[in-house]
Amino acid sequence: MPLSDLTVLVLAGGLGTRLRGVVPDLPKVLAPVAGRPFLDHLLSELARRGARDVVLATGYRSDLVRRFAADGARWGLAVRYSEEHEPLGTGGAVVAARSLLPSDPFVVLNGDTFVEVEWEAFAAAHRAAGAVITVAVVPVADSARFGRVLLADGDRVAGFTEKGEAGPGLVNAGAYLIARDAPAAWGTEAPLSLERDVLPRYVGRGLQGFRCAGRFLDIGTPVSLEEAQRYFVERAHDGISRSA
Repeated sequence: MPLSDLTVLVLAGGLGTRLRGVVPDLPKVLAPVAGRPFLDHLLSELARRGARDVVLATGYRSDLVRRFAADGARWGLAVRYSEEHEPLGTGGAVVAARSLLPSDPFVVLNGDTFVEVEWEAFAAAHRAAGAVITVAVVPVADSARFGRVLLADGDRVAGFTEKGEAGPGLVNAGAYLIARDAPAAWGTEAPLSLERDVLPRYVGRGLQGFRCAGRFLDIGTPVSLEEAQRYFVERAHDGISRSA
């Protein structure tokens, strides 16, 4: 199943509290990275990979996100919005956007991470496993800041470890395929965290991992933001830029 057949929900409501010293008072997805808002890089990559239908789940300073992304035409995308008026958490944002997510499965992306995904292989693995949720995982040299995803035979997710455990491991890359009907069972209590509250419920009950070999970046801290700056400058020099 190509990305063009999937609705993509980008979680774009984050405040970027840890970036306040280096980034103006902006939603995290609009943090400037290599001269462009981070969201520009995300939407450009989605368009380059074939996406068409994108929903932005907005929260903090949603007006700025709407002003920047508008209807998505500059990327060749159809962009719609699900706006939260109180903090819902990452899982709550998915529940709130359910009516805007027609594809089965649909994609969820964290708005502060960038990962190169082979989407057709991702979707094929999700369907072959009969998964409810499949999470993209990437190997990192030090998983202390993220916590680890533990995989069993057949890349079933066997569990998670807390942040703080140093050393190499597989981490959640912030990209998911989720069965369309799954969020109906998550409840409406907010805030609801996808990572802490929802995923552990599905261990042993349809939660799969999908190993990604592509580049993984996040902009959650000043150090990782600087790494993203360097990567996207190099990427622009290599001629991989916006699609529209």
